[in-house]
Amino acid sequence: MFDNIPSSLPHIKAGKLRALATTGAKRDPALPDLPTIAEAGVPNYESGVWFGLMVPAGTPKDIIGKLNAAAVQATKSPEFRKRMTELGYNIIPGTPEQMAAMNQAEVKRWSPIVKASGAKVD
Repeated sequence: MFDNIPSSLPHIKAGKLRALATTGAKRDPALPDLPTIAEAGVPNYESGVWFGLMVPAGTPKDIIGKLNAAAVQATKSPEFRKRMTELGYNIIPGTPEQMAAMNQAEVKRWSPIVKASGAKVD
């Protein structure tokens, strides 16, 4: 099965799941001995999972800025970082502009695959 590390990690650590590889471009800090799919023999394979904070379209920029500043500040908490790392998350704080660019890159990357699949998005 393919799953994200935070939901699979407890089962891997408990011996209930045997991880074969990770899908990222590089090994994950939560499972440093686990090869990537590319390292395991599928060249150029890379697929990641990410989570981000979003707000409704039209949210005023000053509100977005305040929310972003609070979120970035929260990621600096040693307790937060420790817990998220234990759960298998890699925290990458950034700006709203960086998030928008990453989101656009993901849409560009996956759009041809979604279109080729015939999937419909309403």
